[in-house]
Amino acid sequence: MRPGWKALAFLIIFTVLHFAYEWTGWRPLMILSGTSESVFEHLKMAFWSYALLSAAEALWQRRRWGRELGGQLYARAVSTLLVPWVIVIVWYLVPGIVGKVDSIALDLGWAVGVTYLAGWVGAVLEREMSGKRPSPVATGTAVALLAISCFFFVRFSFGKPWLDLFVDPVSLK
Repeated sequence: MRPGWKALAFLIIFTVLHFAYEWTGWRPLMILSGTSESVFEHLKMAFWSYALLSAAEALWQRRRWGRELGGQLYARAVSTLLVPWVIVIVWYLVPGIVGKVDSIALDLGWAVGVTYLAGWVGAVLEREMSGKRPSPVATGTAVALLAISCFFFVRFSFGKPWLDLFVDPVSLK
């Protein structure tokens, strides 16, 4: 999928997951969906959005990828791991440079732009990695980090520890 289109699809899925639990109140959605405005919830939504999009893309493209399937899946796994952190790193540029932004419109516009950019970065990086056969160590590392991430995002969806990463900036809880 072209990076611009993948980024747009990622942004749409991310937006749906951002509000899905709030709209439905369906408790199982807490695993994928945002339940507050904490950094953790945004990391979680980005991870699952990119993972779901990549899984759908893999199902759609698996025959076309043929022998490259392993490299394609590896590239998407690495991008799924990186995209949430791209959002955090880039989003914090504004607070780091200008401080708190009091305009909801500017804050929302920046958030949407950063989310799109993170999806684009993930798509560009996976395109560059695709077709290359990863080593067993690289594959094992990606699989281990994906498993740890899944545990992290599922476990802390239902009970948050004391760390500031999990604090909702709106309620400070």
